[in-house]
Amino acid sequence: MSDQPFELDMNEVPDWVQPEALVPPTRKAKMIIVKVKDEANKTGTYRWLNTQFNLVDGIDEEGKYKNKAFFVRVCYFANPNSYTKDYFKKKQHLSQLKQLMKAVGATATNTESLIEQLECRELFADIIQKPDKDKDGNARTVNDLLNFSAIGGDIAEG
Repeated sequence: MSDQPFELDMNEVPDWVQPEALVPPTRKAKMIIVKVKDEANKTGTYRWLNTQFNLVDGIDEEGKYKNKAFFVRVCYFANPNSYTKDYFKKKQHLSQLKQLMKAVGATATNTESLIEQLECRELFADIIQKPDKDKDGNARTVNDLLNFSAIGGDIAEG
């Protein structure tokens, strides 16, 4: 090995950001709920479960994207005094929560119990791609999960 000096101006070298790998749209992908965290906006008027799902088997026979993580915010509370549109009045903001609970057989009536009933459970979900914006407001495409359903009617042991 040689001890050759080099010149490097850190201001001239751009930061490299690894592009996020998008998973192709997939129906009924087998997922496991790895982690659930209770979160809220600054005023506490909107609360959600920040839920990490991992792809169990991948999307094809070779297991492509196996263990890929997906993060989904599942709303469980929107203050009716702050969120007054029909979407909230008709409780449509809770439909994803209802679907998720039904898919894993959760019956909890409080957040702490619900988190316990969700973690380590397996279910099916559809993987979609949707438009989004990054923190700087630039357009991008991201994955999301929809249409949670039970695996063969059996609830995975947690």
